[in-house]
Amino acid sequence: MSTSYWKNSVILPQESPDITIVGGGFIGLSVAYWLLLKKPSLKVWVLDHQNLGEGASGRNAGFLTKGSLSFYEHLTHKWGGDSALEVFNFAKESIELTIGHLNPTDVIHTRSYSLYRQKKDFQFNGFTKVASPLEQFENCFVSEGEKSIHPLRLLESLEEKVVEMGAVIYRGIQVLGIEADLIHTTRGTIKKTQGVLALNGFSDSVAPGLVTPQRGQMQCVELASDLYLPGLIYEPESRVYFKFLEPGVMVIGGKRLVDEQAEQTSLLGINPLIQQELSRYVETNLSKIKKIRAQWAGIMGFSSDELPLLEKRNSYYFIAGFSGHGMGLGFASARNLAEMITDHKTSFFHSLRTRCRL
Repeated sequence: MSTSYWKNSVILPQESPDITIVGGGFIGLSVAYWLLLKKPSLKVWVLDHQNLGEGASGRNAGFLTKGSLSFYEHLTHKWGGDSALEVFNFAKESIELTIGHLNPTDVIHTRSYSLYRQKKDFQFNGFTKVASPLEQFENCFVSEGEKSIHPLRLLESLEEKVVEMGAVIYRGIQVLGIEADLIHTTRGTIKKTQGVLALNGFSDSVAPGLVTPQRGQMQCVELASDLYLPGLIYEPESRVYFKFLEPGVMVIGGKRLVDEQAEQTSLLGINPLIQQELSRYVETNLSKIKKIRAQWAGIMGFSSDELPLLEKRNSYYFIAGFSGHGMGLGFASARNLAEMITDHKTSFFHSLRTRCRL
């Protein structure tokens, strides 16, 4: 991406930080938070070419969740039940850490529902079978301890804390490449610094081939009725997820596989076909739509096995590939990466993969 001369006004100081984090969304800011919490003397810079919340961190549905039952069914088939439970507990801790450390405003303590039209026999610790809130679904599984959040306010709270702790954030700067202890940007080269790449779905611009960008479509609709369902709702068979903001107003996302090839992109944009399918889902299953208040999209980063990548790659650290679970898994993952940098600890997800492949 090129940068306009007229916007390119940020000037980097000549001195070098100890650590430069590339990516100023939820993950990058969280890494800065944990690094400075562990070692307040560190000089940490965060670089981002966008404003706060322009990435997936500010474009999601506001689910602070461990994920659906189907996610853990996938992990169980891929890695085994014990490993799937480890991921569940990791996500549970991550949510608790997020709320405990960041204390964001407008948090609703709630639960998530995984809905199935057909009988579902899969059972997993942490999910309880209950009566479905919608009659067309035969099975419903609840997971407690979930949070509904305003994602941008969470980001603002995190950025404020990170700045108070001493991090310096530069926005409007694009990183062009990382090599050895050098980070090349549109505003010059940062020397003698430890790099952390935290771009998730935009990682290809610096480290091609590690993460696949996947665009996700969202919409906020006003219903013709005052329908209200509590909690965070997944319907895995239809590939949708939604929550109600108030009676008659809801946010819904998903249906990516309706036009999967077109959505494998890091370019933001509305996909009319998928947006139409989201609206059709609402009107078929919930209520007629009175008004579409907003339509938008965000860029997620998918790993090949849908687990995050936390690793040291040659001269820099890499954290990405959250596969739609960045808000739920992200804060504890950032702590893990900070521990890898400061204490030479191992990556939780790398250890899980290695153990399961033995």
